[in-house]
Amino acid sequence: MKGVTDTKGLGNIQTATTRRLRARPPQRGTAHLEMYLLSAEKQRLEQELAHLDERRRRIQERLKGIATEFPRLQQVALQEEASGRSDGSGVEATAGPDKSPSRRWKTMPLEY
Repeated sequence: MKGVTDTKGLGNIQTATTRRLRARPPQRGTAHLEMYLLSAEKQRLEQELAHLDERRRRIQERLKGIATEFPRLQQVALQEEASGRSDGSGVEATAGPDKSPSRRWKTMPLEY
């Protein structure tokens, strides 16, 4: 099944501009103009590629951070789970926002 990232977008549509088609045949003396346009496009694409490289670097750094943080959090979760099971009182499930056994929620009956 295709995801959102697998579908083609507007950047993939080939237009007359992207295919460099002209309504009139090329005229004499336009080579310099074409060279200028191509150099401007080349500069724009190189700049975009540099931005993509920087974004790729930031994403890879974040993925490395997640890879180092995830096992540590798994150990913390296992330790918390083990301490909850060894207590056996089930206080964590009924404790208040600060999770201390001395502060339980106050309850009151409601009649409809």
